[in-house]
Amino acid sequence: MTNDETIKNDLLTMEAYDFYLKHIVKSHNWYFTNYLCVPQDEIIDKMDFFKEIVSSNLKINFHSVQMVGSAKTGYSLSPKKVLQPFHNEDFGKESSDIDIAIVSERLFAYFWDKLRQTRGIYNQYYYRFITGSIFRGYINDKNLQKIDNIREEWDDMISPINLMLQDKLRFENVLKNNKLFSWREKKMFNFNINRKTINEISTMFEKQDLIVDDTYQRRSVWNEKDKIRLIETILLNLIIPELFFWKAETDPETGASITHIVDGQQRIKAIYSFVNNEFKLKSQCLLDEDVKKLYGNKFFKELDTEVKKEFWNYQLMIIDIDPKATRSDIINMFNRLNLTDYNLNDQEKRNSKSGEFAALARELSDISIWEEYRLFTNTDIKRMKDVEFCASLILLFRKGIIDQTDQSALNQAYEELQIEYKDAERDKDAVLDGINILPEILVSDDIKKFVRRKAQLYTLFSVIFYMQREDISLEEEHKLNLGRFVQMYSVFENDMDLSGKINDTEKRLFDWLKKYKLASSEGLNKHTNRMIRYNVMKDFMFDFSDELIDASITLLNKMEEESSK
Repeated sequence: MTNDETIKNDLLTMEAYDFYLKHIVKSHNWYFTNYLCVPQDEIIDKMDFFKEIVSSNLKINFHSVQMVGSAKTGYSLSPKKVLQPFHNEDFGKESSDIDIAIVSERLFAYFWDKLRQTRGIYNQYYYRFITGSIFRGYINDKNLQKIDNIREEWDDMISPINLMLQDKLRFENVLKNNKLFSWREKKMFNFNINRKTINEISTMFEKQDLIVDDTYQRRSVWNEKDKIRLIETILLNLIIPELFFWKAETDPETGASITHIVDGQQRIKAIYSFVNNEFKLKSQCLLDEDVKKLYGNKFFKELDTEVKKEFWNYQLMIIDIDPKATRSDIINMFNRLNLTDYNLNDQEKRNSKSGEFAALARELSDISIWEEYRLFTNTDIKRMKDVEFCASLILLFRKGIIDQTDQSALNQAYEELQIEYKDAERDKDAVLDGINILPEILVSDDIKKFVRRKAQLYTLFSVIFYMQREDISLEEEHKLNLGRFVQMYSVFENDMDLSGKINDTEKRLFDWLKKYKLASSEGLNKHTNRMIRYNVMKDFMFDFSDELIDASITLLNKMEEESSK
């Protein structure tokens, strides 16, 4: 049986994965053996040298390079080419290219981010093909070649490799149509492209036939300006990026199915909010002068009838993800689509896990008090640091002060309490009770500013949970004592020299402040530093004698005097 007959037979009889192992992964390489005529005993060394040249130039792992396509097998596996043999210009056709697969999370994220930044109207045509590839787990460099600000950078990476391969290994063909992968194990899915009007999508969203599932989505924080600019784009009848939908499995009894928004939730929410008159088109946020004149400072209800009709009929491009995709597949797809110059952080990875502990952490993070006192920044919220902090509060109540210099404690909690979490209601009530005390404590701007540092907020909750355990009521004197501590801490400096200027009682307070400051400077989540901060804050709040109160007043005056010099 000839090689093409073998391949044809294997395509018809073998499972895809077995074919992949036999013809793509394993050692036989047609280009080296049949085209370059490398002796059999040198094949492995030459192939290794090839991988070394590619990997060293791209600064990736040696094993992350694989020759694929017709150069690997001798025949094209593309359905469009029907086992067309690898050929050179001698055959009267354009020379075949050498296709390679490059597995690199770093390169994938880097070029995907650059592609995202350039997805304007000009690139919409190419972007459609690129996103289809992304969801299949790769970027094809023929698409990179279409984008002006990427083409040169990619060529600068590949051209030296081609020269070295020609020089060192006598390659007569160039690397082209290389596929850049982010991960090794991939599933192939179909994606259908269609269009829906704003009216159709709004109706789906209102009926909850179209939902946002926060358990796998990375948070995105849109401000009012972002929303207004999106509406402006629609009013100008310009293109906005595609929305990605996934229809979950249909209920066999009712026939009902729910469509998940995989990418595009902020766009849909903004549109839905606008048509429900929740914000107006502030003129200062609009860019187009004509739009400013016609629609500036207007709510949707104030637009002309014809304009509203056109708005309802504006068509959004929808990419429907294969219903055969699993929830795990969708999580991977979403994370791929949203890769930027950083990878998912630990909390974003944990958030993809369902379970009672994860649900409780998310529920606690949605309490309005965090926003009311601005305890988390927009960046914190976007990267789910608020959820992570609430998860740490649950652990603080359950286990007391623990070391969290790494992510192991949180990861363990997410895993162990994923299915069975018997104490969920108890823990929820206890943490909520602690959170509800905050408004009584955050009575001054100084204290609010102090606890916006997460280490200090954690310390405050350590003290609050101590109060709960010991059944201590929060009294006015406790709040005053905390205020004194915060005031002194804000003035204290590590290099402050008060030797000979303070008495023993004042020195005792000064040493407390110094210990607290050091424990707040580095190793914030170390058990020892957390305990130091907890004990100092607790002593200030609950063990403050009249003598110490008087000493704190004089010490504060002396520190302020020293600081002003």
